[in-house]
Amino acid sequence: MTRTTKILLAIGAVCAIGCCGVVAVVGYAGMKIGKGVDLSPAGAHKTASEIADYTLPEGYSEQMGMAILGMKMALIGQGDIKTSAGTSMSIALIELPGDANGANAASDAIKDSASQQMGGRVKDAHTVDERDVTIRGESATLTISEGSGSGGATMRQATAQFTAKSGHAAMLMAMGPSESWDQAALDAFIASMK
Repeated sequence: MTRTTKILLAIGAVCAIGCCGVVAVVGYAGMKIGKGVDLSPAGAHKTASEIADYTLPEGYSEQMGMAILGMKMALIGQGDIKTSAGTSMSIALIELPGDANGANAASDAIKDSASQQMGGRVKDAHTVDERDVTIRGESATLTISEGSGSGGATMRQATAQFTAKSGHAAMLMAMGPSESWDQAALDAFIASMK
């Protein structure tokens, strides 16, 4: 074997080992993410109750829980959120890793991610209302926006930041079609949060 052949074989072996390592890391990360998503009501309730105590509005139930990379999210909705996303209002409780000061920096990215889980993004959103609310004994601002959703339907989104039971930054987010928006249910949910 020539020296050039030996060098090429060594480079090929290093590349093959590197590729195997990348595949192993990606596979491991995929398994961790998959294990972090729980589509059962019991799992969703567990995740949500780690963020805040609350009373569900009538007709609503815990639908999905997720704990990935230090972030927790629980989705609450009517019916089965897995098959009827976007047809009624959904509520998300989201806990971020870190203290309450970290919420501002990550809020747009978290809103986008939660919106995707709740049935799509609200495009060209504009604020239609801001109101002072109390969440878990803290003053917060509930910002309600409207914009277009998938298929051109007018969607409404409400967000407020608060501190989770753990002391970490958290966000309440509700989203749904404007025509079936249930502000009374959202107000009752917020008032019940402890």
